Amino acid sequence: MGSTLVCMGDFSGAVAHFEQSINLPNAPRPSAIFTITQTKAVAFGVLAQALCCLGYPDRARRLSREAQAQAPQETPFTLVLVLAADSELQQLLRDGQRGLQQADAAMAYAIEKGTLSQLGRIAGLRASALIESGQVEEGIAIANQTLGMSQAAGVGLLAAAFCALAAAYAKLIKPAEGLEAVRKGIDLMQRTGERQYAAELFRLRGELELLADRDAFEAAETSVRQAIEIARAQSAKWWELRATTSLARLLRNTNRRADARAMLAEIYNWFTEGFDTADLKDAKGLLGELNA
Repeated sequence: MGSTLVCMGDFSGAVAHFEQSINLPNAPRPSAIFTITQTKAVAFGVLAQALCCLGYPDRARRLSREAQAQAPQETPFTLVLVLAADSELQQLLRDGQRGLQQADAAMAYAIEKGTLSQLGRIAGLRASALIESGQVEEGIAIANQTLGMSQAAGVGLLAAAFCALAAAYAKLIKPAEGLEAVRKGIDLMQRTGERQYAAELFRLRGELELLADRDAFEAAETSVRQAIEIARAQSAKWWELRATTSLARLLRNTNRRADARAMLAEIYNWFTEGFDTADLKDAKGLLGELNA
């Protein structure tokens, strides 16, 4: 249930569900293959992602480390899930190198122990981490291969994969390909109700629209403001910060520096932790420029 809530973008609901489940002394197990300790380890990994999206990256990192400490080494499936969850968390934090390390560890352990059901997901995480860490072409190739295999098998796709592709094509200045990835991600979201990455998809659409046409300020602004609205509806301060930073840059470039400074300062000043992360560093740097 908690994982489903995260997938649907109900991060506050997921946190409440996990906290209630974890604190119950005889909480029911989701499956006979899990022990109570394993259930907590997996729950901690998913809960960390929800906390990050809500704007608490340091708490998320601590919880993810606790999940890895709790995951029994002799139970491969649990450890694979926990390592994969941490890889996804690191990519939310834009730490591509750490995300790649965790994805590689999860894949190696899964292959070694013969727990292969998660290999498709891990391959997708690995592709995203490669893109984030600058190995863009390799990441795109793996992402497209993974998505193709998933489609052939009839497996549900994750909007995260389309976000990764869109971000990759933006880095390569290929807006048409990026906008197509965004279109597919939004279509998936509308068909399945998956909304964990909804705000990021609309933010990326705005960035790519401006790459496609340097004068498309109005369309780009509309998309990024949609991203902010989605983030606020989800109480997702992390996505709101990222989208507001994008919008502040756009406003700066259209001679609206005062508006850019006010909106970016408001969201930046909300945060009380995570100031070593790439997103908060970017916001701080832009604020400094706007205040100059």
